Amino acid sequence: MTLRDLLASFRKHLMLVVATTVLATVLVGVVSHYSEPVYRSSASLYFSLSVGQSASDLNQGNTYTQSQMLSFAQLATMPIVLDPVIERLGLDTTSQQLASSVSASRAQETSILDISAASRSAATAADVANAVAAQLVVVVEDLALRDANGDSTVNAKQVKDAQVPLYPIAPNTRRNVLAGFVVGILAGLLLAYLRDVLDTRVRRPDDVTAVAKVPVLGQISRIPGRSSQRPAVVLGVSESHAEEFRRLRTNLRFLSVDTEGLCLVISSAMPGE
Repeated sequence: MTLRDLLASFRKHLMLVVATTVLATVLVGVVSHYSEPVYRSSASLYFSLSVGQSASDLNQGNTYTQSQMLSFAQLATMPIVLDPVIERLGLDTTSQQLASSVSASRAQETSILDISAASRSAATAADVANAVAAQLVVVVEDLALRDANGDSTVNAKQVKDAQVPLYPIAPNTRRNVLAGFVVGILAGLLLAYLRDVLDTRVRRPDDVTAVAKVPVLGQISRIPGRSSQRPAVVLGVSESHAEEFRRLRTNLRFLSVDTEGLCLVISSAMPGE
């Protein structure tokens, strides 16, 4: 099927494409509108190593801290951090379920870790992010190596508190509606194409020409109220029907001038015509 055929199929089934597009767009819009919103809030932690004051010590401490950032991020979603958070906030969930809504990411090439929490409640999202950040500070300092005085060699400090978000991150109604619009158009075009491919019925003169590769010489419309078996030309017909007969006669005359062995096919839409 060529591009021209696709465009012809689109024009022929324009209402199907439009209906599918409108239906998909409206359906996605309604679902997005009535979906429960999801909020996200983030807190930030800064990690450093308690080392000597020389340039070499500071450089080694910074290198060590950055090498441990991935481990600190993984701790943020483990039960050792999340179980105390659940108990402190009185959440009706498990550490495994809470871990699916908490994430920790390192700001590129820094010693700063961003803790994010998502929830259907804006206040809960902020509370969880702050609680996870605070508990992670406790866990990291508890697990770190100790110096000669028994103090933790890793220092963690919350440098940004999570704030109650004003707007949800999901659903993104505008984006979803646009996606529904595009999907609706593509689905409509696909249905139009399949309808043309699977429908083998001959409906219009163009279909006859496309299938038989021969021209249609004429088409006689149904004459309303005609029940007699007598020829239509004897009974009398309207001007529009008479014009159809005249057009057929003219085409037959021109066709038979230089044609030998002429073969004509007369077809009807249903039995009895």
